Amino acid sequence: MLEDARTLCDRCGEQSMRSYGDFLRGQAELGAGHLDLAVTYGQAALRTKRRLHDSFGIGLTVDLLALAAGAAGRAHRAARLLGLAQRIWSTHGQAQASVPALVAARKDCEAGARDLLGDNAFEVAYRTGFDSDIDAGIAYALEPEGEGLHNGLG
Repeated sequence: MLEDARTLCDRCGEQSMRSYGDFLRGQAELGAGHLDLAVTYGQAALRTKRRLHDSFGIGLTVDLLALAAGAAGRAHRAARLLGLAQRIWSTHGQAQASVPALVAARKDCEAGARDLLGDNAFEVAYRTGFDSDIDAGIAYALEPEGEGLHNGLG
């Protein structure tokens, strides 16, 4: 269904709904353990949300990319993206729109990254993301992840 919606949005030139569709597809791919696809769709959504100045959507997609990085065992990248997302969320007042599943996923990602990095290294990476210029942080989030992401389990 999301692929059909993507095709229809492309045909009609609709970008906002397409970007939310890409975000949802990224969430679905992350849930299925397809980390490469989660990043691909998350970054596609982020590019559009950046062009549209959709800060709420940017927060959602940066969180998605942080979760994918965490699932891939890339704890430093996850921590930095979590910091960036928190900075973006701080302008809205309700991180992850207070959706319990999104809040829980973020907390799990943070705990996993802390376990891998240790508290000090996690805090440094997190603060780097939080303190970064938003545009520079988004550019970092859009950097290629590399091919063949694994699920962080082996």
